[in-house]
Amino acid sequence: MDGGGSAGFSSAIYASRKGLNVGVITDRIGEQVLDIFVIENLIGTPYTERPKLASHLHNHMHEYDIEIITNKRVDRIEKGELFTVELASGEKIESKSVIIATGARWRDIGVPGKKEFKNKGVAYCSHYNGPMFRDKHVAVVDGGNSDIPAALDLANVARHVTVFEFLPKLNADEVL
Repeated sequence: MDGGGSAGFSSAIYASRKGLNVGVITDRIGEQVLDIFVIENLIGTPYTERPKLASHLHNHMHEYDIEIITNKRVDRIEKGELFTVELASGEKIESKSVIIATGARWRDIGVPGKKEFKNKGVAYCSHYNGPMFRDKHVAVVDGGNSDIPAALDLANVARHVTVFEFLPKLNADEVL
């Protein structure tokens, strides 16, 4: 199994509960959650912070007989009689089955100041961060299938939304 985020952990926990031998390979436990400090949109948890949530994920995994391999990345997977999972370090692991839970990564758009202003005006989730932009002028960078819905979502709270696209036209599905 690959993925140290909630999807990978959920898969690992459910597989372990079914009596399967389970291992998780992850670069870092918590994955994308670690890039956000305050979390207020997790159903059943009105407010938590990333260290606490990452700790809960890690502790929940340890309730089961799950081997957790951290600080490793999967380089490739080959299917034979068994799956051969090759790590970037060169190690190989064989398995009867593999669940790939790669999660998501924020795309770096190379704008100066992005890192310094992350969570201080630069945000990545319109559903979560949208309310802090109420009655403000905001910009959405890119015109893809996740960006245009974000712009539409923000249009309900922001005073004005500008979409910046580097291509000659938006690349989102036409229905959007």
